[in-house]
Amino acid sequence: MDTSNHLSTNLVAGALTSTHLNIRTLMPLLLAVLAQTSGFGEAQLGDLGAAYSAGATIAAMTSVVWMRGLWMRLPAALMLALGSAGMGGTLWVHDYAGLMLLFVLAGVGHGGVFALMIALLARTDDPNRSYGWQWCLGSVPGVVLVYAAPALTTQANALWMNFGLLLGVNALIGLAVLRLPIRVKPLPGSLADRVQQPTAVHWPLFTGLFAVFAIYSGVTGAWAFLGRIAVAQGLVGQFPGVVLAVATAVSAIVSLFAGELSNRGARPAAMVFAVVVILLGFGLLAIWPGRVGYAVGTVASIALAGFVLPFGISLAARLDVTGRAAGLPAAALGVGAITGPAIAGHVYQAAGSAAMLSVASATIAAGLVAYLMVYGRAYLIRR
Repeated sequence: MDTSNHLSTNLVAGALTSTHLNIRTLMPLLLAVLAQTSGFGEAQLGDLGAAYSAGATIAAMTSVVWMRGLWMRLPAALMLALGSAGMGGTLWVHDYAGLMLLFVLAGVGHGGVFALMIALLARTDDPNRSYGWQWCLGSVPGVVLVYAAPALTTQANALWMNFGLLLGVNALIGLAVLRLPIRVKPLPGSLADRVQQPTAVHWPLFTGLFAVFAIYSGVTGAWAFLGRIAVAQGLVGQFPGVVLAVATAVSAIVSLFAGELSNRGARPAAMVFAVVVILLGFGLLAIWPGRVGYAVGTVASIALAGFVLPFGISLAARLDVTGRAAGLPAAALGVGAITGPAIAGHVYQAAGSAAMLSVASATIAAGLVAYLMVYGRAYLIRR
């Protein structure tokens, strides 16, 4: 595969990314099924969800080591097999300790694939565009599954239908691994040569990774409790679920739009505008209870998250002048997915939804500040 071929590279990377995002998207349904079939409590269910995130984070953080040779096809195939084995084992293993191990293995496998795809797209001619496509295409199958799984599920087949449908879709999409290059080429040496002080280039990369972590931590922290906010506001029935599904779909479309904007969308003014809209959305959720406030606030905040995240990932990838740490944005996302809901849960329990949304807003704002600090350096490197 020639990574300069924008369409084919992004289609393959988006498809393989979806194997990870499908599990993320369906996690609430999967945990609800396990609560029904195995009788687990809320704390145990939360631990299972965190176990998957922990596995994905482990894979991404260790990618600096196992991605050193820049091999693609074989590691991706092995990671997919490991992730599928982890998810598939849940059909037969029903004890808590066994499921914890399986969720970790599933996270390592699919999180490793996600890290590989981020590294692959860092080598395209336009990473901003590629990451926008990745976030959009990777989200589409999950949105479909969110609608399809409940429609096909009965009380008798809940476990096999939800986990089996996920496994079947991921297996089909996973065939795209055959289109991956065996190995990708290192980034041009001239990129590193343009940095005058090679020993001092780590802080911009870590700052960029912090931007990804902080933005995703704030977004996922709020996302995890949007259902609870709806219940607290008396919004019962199908309405909250429809709003969340619409928000996810709109976010995917916005990500595609962001990718097509490319470098123009990554500019400070555009990022500041997008973050301000996210914060206004959180504000509506806090001060305007009811259907309108909930719908507008949720869709606005989640949709614009699909704008800022691809550019944050691209920024971190651009700051990695060697190319060996290109999978670390996936680690930043993984840590954010763990810490965001955890912090939000404690703040929500202690001080309510408005305080939780305020903390999430402050975290996203901190990520924006970090982004702005290294924006100029990132685009100087790739100029």
